[in-house]
Amino acid sequence: MVPIDKILAEVATDFGVPISEIMSGDRTATVSEARLACYWLADFHDHSKASIARHLNRGDHSTIRSGICRTEQKRQQRPAFRFQLECLLWKLTPEKPSEDVLSVPQKQSRPCMTCGADFMSEGSHNRLCTPCRRNSDNGPYMVSI
Repeated sequence: MVPIDKILAEVATDFGVPISEIMSGDRTATVSEARLACYWLADFHDHSKASIARHLNRGDHSTIRSGICRTEQKRQQRPAFRFQLECLLWKLTPEKPSEDVLSVPQKQSRPCMTCGADFMSEGSHNRLCTPCRRNSDNGPYMVSI
């Protein structure tokens, strides 16, 4: 387990942000992304969400949990951010992480829960095809049989 202090130091250096700003309430983009990187890396190295919150002067574990979710979204949407996190992970991890940890989940074909047509789903949370999501006539939960 990599200590949170070491994670903070590496992230601060990599993002060019002082540790004191990462631990502050500063909401500028660079500081926020550095903070999210700390959450994600500490979680990857098996620190509890409560201990991450205590160490980084955050409210509680729910702040860390939502931050990790935002980090996963950013990893999928922004390749540069994903690359930066992966580089930090390689620097911090004595045994190198496997490719499946670093990869972003790929889209897969699923049947739409409304019309049954196959579409490329972004994950288990994405169960309606685009036309059905946009179709307000059927309502959000109408299922055809």
